[in-house]
Amino acid sequence: MRRWTNIVFLVIAVACFFGAARMNGPLCEQRKVLQISQADPVENAPPLVAFTTVALGGFRGIVADILWVRASDLQEKGKYFELVQLADWITKLEPRYAQVWTFQGWNLAYNVSVMFNAPEDRWRWVRHGIELLRDEGLKYNPGDPDVLYQLGWIFQHKIGQDMDDAHQFYKQSWAREMMRLFDGPAPDYAAMAAAPKSTDELLARPGARELVRKIEAAGRDPYSLDMLGTNLPPAVAGLLAGDPAAGDLKAYVRRHALSHIYKMDPAVMKEVDAAYGPLDWRLSQAQAIYWAWLSKKYARKKFTSVQADRMMFQSMVEAFRQGRLFVSPTTGRLMPTANLDLVPRVRKVYEDAIAEHPDEDTIKTAHKNFLRETVETLYMFHHVKEAQELFNDLKKRYPDAENSGNLDAFILAKFTADAGADIMKSATSSEAIRLIEAHFYQAEIWRMMGDEDRAGGMAAKAMVFYNRFRADHTDPEWWGRVGIPDPSDLRKSARERAAQDFEALRK
Repeated sequence: MRRWTNIVFLVIAVACFFGAARMNGPLCEQRKVLQISQADPVENAPPLVAFTTVALGGFRGIVADILWVRASDLQEKGKYFELVQLADWITKLEPRYAQVWTFQGWNLAYNVSVMFNAPEDRWRWVRHGIELLRDEGLKYNPGDPDVLYQLGWIFQHKIGQDMDDAHQFYKQSWAREMMRLFDGPAPDYAAMAAAPKSTDELLARPGARELVRKIEAAGRDPYSLDMLGTNLPPAVAGLLAGDPAAGDLKAYVRRHALSHIYKMDPAVMKEVDAAYGPLDWRLSQAQAIYWAWLSKKYARKKFTSVQADRMMFQSMVEAFRQGRLFVSPTTGRLMPTANLDLVPRVRKVYEDAIAEHPDEDTIKTAHKNFLRETVETLYMFHHVKEAQELFNDLKKRYPDAENSGNLDAFILAKFTADAGADIMKSATSSEAIRLIEAHFYQAEIWRMMGDEDRAGGMAAKAMVFYNRFRADHTDPEWWGRVGIPDPSDLRKSARERAAQDFEALRK
């Protein structure tokens, strides 16, 4: 009797396992439909990840919890290097747990990086944080809004702003890296779309297979980013310069690098650029906007959507402040300056965010501050008509004593307040660049109009601001890492901008 009972229980158990197996597929589909899980099972996972996620089963969570307790203790003690290894173990145990990726990326970019003094050492760890989130975190959690947001945050805050003494080195390093991919501010989207999508498609193009064979015979990898550089050996450079198939090869390398190294979709870039541009994709602000846009796209909670919107308009403001890249013809230094063409786009981003989140007073406050700053900036760059239009909008939306008069009174009050507070003493490097270049710009405009006296006066005022900023920042090490460009470069940038605007006015 006992024997038959055991057999019955065994048959029931087998039937239950069979039924569970049959239900697994439909349940997984339902999880995807209901967005309970954000990713399909990872294929070709590293052996340790495959082992922990399958063999340990539910015990993974217990081990991960123990390691998290240890991680919290190390965090409190400031032992960030130990945290790197510990967090790596946790990611192997819980690769689908987005929080460990966001924590680890933030820890590398912020805590570990500042333990070094040399900018190049700091940049190595900041970049490591970016790569961890982009290359691994999103691999296991594709479409996770928190991982996307943290990735954008590093570009917006750590690289884009000036909280870190090495921020200029970060900006320069990232911009030079992107300059290998793009010939200008943005990719040629039509050429990118027409580029070969695989090596097989490339080799099927006329002359491509023979060109690839010649480059390999010269000892170079034809599919590396080196093909886009200027430091190739003369023999390889000659092959590229004299072969019609070189265009297809370079287009393939660009597209492949953008998609597989930087994990960016050219079609999404084009969509983002159309909505928020023209963006200079060599600068960190454009990268932050790209990842924030994706974070908002996948956000399912109001808080996540709000923080993505906030990142987008904050990054847009920074792109307005320093989203135009000027390359010094004498030193080769990259100098981000104000991109005045973005003003209409920034206004729309703010207005859309206010309409979508009407109860968020912080967004309205940021919008008001943007309007006040932009009115002054446009006025300094002699865009008086646009400044007047924004000032009218400011008065209508946020009436107060400061803007109760006309535009001239508002500007005069701003200039008087700035002068009384010794603006250069408290100015950041980006603010100082904008102020000095604006006065050089006005000098160039007056010179083109034939008024050399006013031109000389504005240029002299620009130099007063520069010398005052220089006198307040005397530490040579700080100046080398954070200081502003030479006034001759600022004047060249202003001259280039003024020439473009003056020519547009003549038309």
